[in-house]
Amino acid sequence: MLTRAAKYLIPIGTATCMTIFDSPVFAASNRSNPGCVYEEPKKDACGCPPPEPECKETELERLVMKCRQDLAPLKENMDTYTDGMKKSVFSAYGAVKDNVCYLRTRAPDEVRFGTIGAGALFGMMLGFRRGLTRKLIFGTLGAGSASYLVYPTETAYYVKNGVPIVKKYVMVAYNFATGAEPDNKLASNGVTGSRN
Repeated sequence: MLTRAAKYLIPIGTATCMTIFDSPVFAASNRSNPGCVYEEPKKDACGCPPPEPECKETELERLVMKCRQDLAPLKENMDTYTDGMKKSVFSAYGAVKDNVCYLRTRAPDEVRFGTIGAGALFGMMLGFRRGLTRKLIFGTLGAGSASYLVYPTETAYYVKNGVPIVKKYVMVAYNFATGAEPDNKLASNGVTGSRN
């Protein structure tokens, strides 16, 4: 549903555009201010359609050419800056890759544990102004991502196998708190559930 302003602005805008952007006018026309001046097509005796009229150079085209000439040196300078930025990005990527390789292969355990602790502290700093639960969640995520950086295969193994174990012990704690007995079918699969 159009508003009242749109109902009035669309016809006014269309009329304004039609008056600003005139249709092509030939040079022989007696109009005072034509929008774009074309050469008058020549009449052909054979009855063939006349060729397309060629437009003369307008002020807009001259302005665009002038802008291109002024921006050419700036573009050359920007190319040197972009090359410098690419080199710095590639060098930073190489330094990060070398550091990760060092952490995974040659670093002593103290450095690896310090990296995991720094990841946990960084995660807790992200949740600094939030509650205790979010601080713990962000700290756990930070420590987990840092441990994946240092020990990728071990972290993937423990995440894959740790989720069912955590689910099992959460259900055990829930059953203990509510006093329910575990389901035999779920207990054989390694997961306990409550019976109502």
